[in-house]
Amino acid sequence: MALNQKKIDDGKRQIAETQASISQNEIDLNNAEAEIQAKEKELNYDENIKKLNSTYDELNSSLNQLNSEINNNPSLKDQLKPKVDELNAQIASVSKQIDTLNANKQALDLNLAQLNEKRSQLESAKAQLAASKDNIAKQEAALNKAKIDGQRQLNSAREQLNNVLKELSDNEKKYQDNKVEFDKQISEAKEKIASSEEKLNGLKKPSWYVLDRKSNIGYVEYGDEADRIKALGNVFPTIFFLVAALVSLTSMTRMVEERRTQMGILKALGYGKFAIMLKFVIYSSVATILGGLAGLILGFNILPRIIFNAYSMMYTLPPVITEFNIYYAVLGIVAALISTTAVTVLVCLSDLRETPASLMRLKSPMAGKRVLLEKVNFIWSRLDFMQKVTARNIFRYKKRFFMTVIGIGGCTALLLTGFGIRDSINIIVDKQFNEIFNEGLKEVSHPL
Repeated sequence: MALNQKKIDDGKRQIAETQASISQNEIDLNNAEAEIQAKEKELNYDENIKKLNSTYDELNSSLNQLNSEINNNPSLKDQLKPKVDELNAQIASVSKQIDTLNANKQALDLNLAQLNEKRSQLESAKAQLAASKDNIAKQEAALNKAKIDGQRQLNSAREQLNNVLKELSDNEKKYQDNKVEFDKQISEAKEKIASSEEKLNGLKKPSWYVLDRKSNIGYVEYGDEADRIKALGNVFPTIFFLVAALVSLTSMTRMVEERRTQMGILKALGYGKFAIMLKFVIYSSVATILGGLAGLILGFNILPRIIFNAYSMMYTLPPVITEFNIYYAVLGIVAALISTTAVTVLVCLSDLRETPASLMRLKSPMAGKRVLLEKVNFIWSRLDFMQKVTARNIFRYKKRFFMTVIGIGGCTALLLTGFGIRDSINIIVDKQFNEIFNEGLKEVSHPL
């Protein structure tokens, strides 16, 4: 209580000192505010800046008028030069006055902003002071209440002490009465301990079994899952590169066909095959490198985290650590470059074998021909016009047909694989906890 009373007295003294400091700061702020208001009144910024701008505009107008007269009549240049110089001097003087006035206004605004900030700090200090006063009052009231409660507790404690002393005397008497019975029970307990130690010494030494981590079913299952992902990793790149090569073949074929006339003109002008192909090779290489870099970011960071998070539903795993493997990165980029560049070179060479005159002409469409289905009359006669055209185009443009079939087949295989992986992971939890565990519980509950 004495310590708390000392803290309250120190708080009151600090509040008094803070009150005096706040009062002095408030007087200083009022004086500073009055001084700034006097300077603003003396500066009279709005009226003076209006006058100076008006004067500046009038002088500038007069100068423009004299310059116009000189431009219209150059012989007046020497005669009007003193007036022009005088106007320039006056304009410079007015501009300097405007700058000085603006600088003074900015200084006053800055001082006013600082004054407002200090006043805000002063108001905050007043609020803190009021809070401190309330806190001191509450502490003082709590201390007075604690004094009353403490005296009441002290009286109660004295009464309890007397009761405890009386109870202690009674218990001492009971202790002496029960000590004989206790010694007898201790003697019997020691005899039981000796008998138990004799039986313990007669026990055989236990056998120890040391199991490695391969005996842990969770570890083995996780290893099997990793092997499955590895097997998929051996198949997926082949499908991806096959689809990429087909896309490159389609894109570069169309691009080369659109530039046939340009290729024919360049070949007619004497450019070699390599120089003409270089444009298409650079285009495909740059697109491949950009796509490869995006694929490296996706493959090294995003896909491993997705797969790892999927398996985290079944296993307790540490945080995933993704590393940049330079071998696979270079191998993927080089393989992509080889596949796309080779396709580009083959497409370009197939067109560059033609003569410049042939290249500058539009490529003639492939000749139509009959298909085997036309000989099966009972089927062919039941097809409409669009179905017959489609059947003929399938055999007319075999490259596009096979590219479409292989591309869609590869993408469908990837989709089915993805759905299969998702179902194989998600269904394990349902099977384990909804079927296997429940069946086991039923067998335990109803063994017969």
